[in-house]
Order: sequence, then structure tokens, then C-alpha cells
Amino acid sequence: MARLEDRRAGLLEEIPGWYDGRLHLLGVTFAALGAIALLGRWLAETPPRPWQWSLVPVTILFANLFEWWVHRGPMHRRTRLLGALYERHARTHHVAFTRERMGAACHREWALVLFPPWVLPLLLLLIAPLAIALWFVDPASAWLFVASALLYYVVYEWLHLAHHLPEDSWPGRRWIVRTLRRPHRLHHDPSWMTRGNFNVSFPFADLVLRTALGEFPPTEQGAAETDPACDPCEAISRSREALRETYDEE
Repeated sequence: MARLEDRRAGLLEEIPGWYDGRLHLLGVTFAALGAIALLGRWLAETPPRPWQWSLVPVTILFANLFEWWVHRGPMHRRTRLLGALYERHARTHHVAFTRERMGAACHREWALVLFPPWVLPLLLLLIAPLAIALWFVDPASAWLFVASALLYYVVYEWLHLAHHLPEDSWPGRRWIVRTLRRPHRLHHDPSWMTRGNFNVSFPFADLVLRTALGEFPPTEQGAAETDPACDPCEAISRSREALRETYDEE
């Protein structure tokens, strides 16, 4: 564990001294909510018909499935095009936060939890083609789609941060946070991080796609607690093998 602490300290040293996680979170939140408010003004000029509101739950459902896919895939499996995503998540986030140490010790550590600020404009860029296609068919549907995607992004960021706040903090003691933190804590065990609990927000996709994990089996739990080599960086090769076995079974 000393090596893990050294690596964690190294990650903290890479965070700029001027960084403040509170400003990071609030900046992204206000930017997204400001965009949603602007879209709301446009929607007020052309109110959506009742059936168009169905785009909101459909978009949220799709976002949940996309969250699951990205987390299970490129975040935990190195790919040629998305290698940076793997490094950011498996080799950084999972080193900084393990099952035994889930809570961020200070606001600077929020940099290891929250997406970089440029991810928000990247999200808008990714959904732009579909939004434009919807706009040509029906502008109100396009605005509802974009607003729903932005709202999901904000909820994801706040919930993920809540999982990594100290358990004795005010948010950490809330029932909803404690409930959603349990599966995420299990996911942060090095031996289990590629096996399941890939939803960070709400476990819909994990439940539907049967990757929702409950509690540690006694033998696995004991091994994880006593294995001195139980380190996220060193466990990645073992996790890959477990992932291959999962794919073979499917």
C-alpha cells in the first residue's frame, strides 16, 4: 500500500496549485444549466407537443447505456484511439481511489474525480450531428434532446463526486448517496473493477445487462483484503484476464 500512496501523491503533485475543485464543479454546472436555460427560452417560443416530451426519458435511457458502454469498454480496456481515456480512468482515478479509500481528502483531489472542463464542449460536439438531424425534422425535439443530455451530464458529475466525498460529510451521510456509493465502492476494488457496476449514476444498464454486482463472495473479499499486491496498476493485467473470461462466457 505504500507504493499506492506514493503513486497517489505523485498524481496530486501533477494538479496545478491554482486548481479549486469547487470552482471546477460550479463552472461546469452553471455552463450546462445556462445552456439548458437558453434552450428553455427557445422551447417556450415553440412549446413541444405532449408526445415530444418522450424524448427526455429516451435520451436519459440512452445516456445511461452509453455511460455503461464507455465505462466497461475504453475506460478499462486500452484502445488505440481512446488510450487517453484508459490512462485517465484506470491508471489515474482507480489509483487515487480504492475500495479502502473512496473519499477525496481535499478539494484539489476533485480533479481526479470530475471530468476535465473540456469534456462538456466535447459532449456537445459529439451529440451535434444527431441534434442537427432532429432540428431539420422538428426544432423542439432537437432542443429537448440537447437539454436532456446536458442535464444527465451534470447529474453524473454531481453523483460521481458524491461517491468520492468523505463518508462523514453531510452529502456522504445522505441515504441516496450511501445507497449509490455501495456498488461504486465494489467497482473500485482492483480485482473487480472490470467485472461490473459500470454505471456511476443510476444502475439501470447494469441491471438490464446483468453486470450489477452485489457483495463480495467471502473468498474473494478475503483475497482482496490480504493480497499485498492488490494495487490498481498491478491488478489491471489480472482484470483484463477476468474480462476476457467474461466475454468468453457471453
